[in-house]
Amino acid sequence: MNEIKEITNLDTVKETAEFKSIYKDNTKPQLIEKLDSLNVGYHASDDKSELTWRYLDATSKQAEPEQEDIQENDEDDTNSDDEDIAPSKEVANDNNDSENKDDKNVIRIHNTWSFDVLEPHSATNLKAKAITAIHVLPKHDKDKILRNIKQLNIVRGNKLIILGE
Repeated sequence: MNEIKEITNLDTVKETAEFKSIYKDNTKPQLIEKLDSLNVGYHASDDKSELTWRYLDATSKQAEPEQEDIQENDEDDTNSDDEDIAPSKEVANDNNDSENKDDKNVIRIHNTWSFDVLEPHSATNLKAKAITAIHVLPKHDKDKILRNIKQLNIVRGNKLIILGE
């Protein structure tokens, strides 16, 4: 997920027809699901109107092509030092050659629980019933992420399986 953006001009945006339409047609869980699919950050305390604002903000930017969302951690990883969180993605299979070269900087985790879990150090959302790859950025401590996963396992009853470190 991206950095959580500060909400501005909410009162003005609430008056637009597009806002009213999205607000009326979606529930809060549906908006959260849409924001997750767009990798948009939000606060757990956000109400439905704030989530609608974040969705509108993200979809208005989606109209412009963003190549950085498509890129994975390659040689130009030094340009991503401004990011606060490591990108994550669901892994279709473990035979991806592009991931094998950076395998030492990737932690694959299978969340067997019925709920999403947030790994706090990298701010990566571990989707329920899915395998997620955490790409460890230079400013993140891989050992701290692994300790967090082990601590979450103690609380959650060993529902997070570390597939690769």
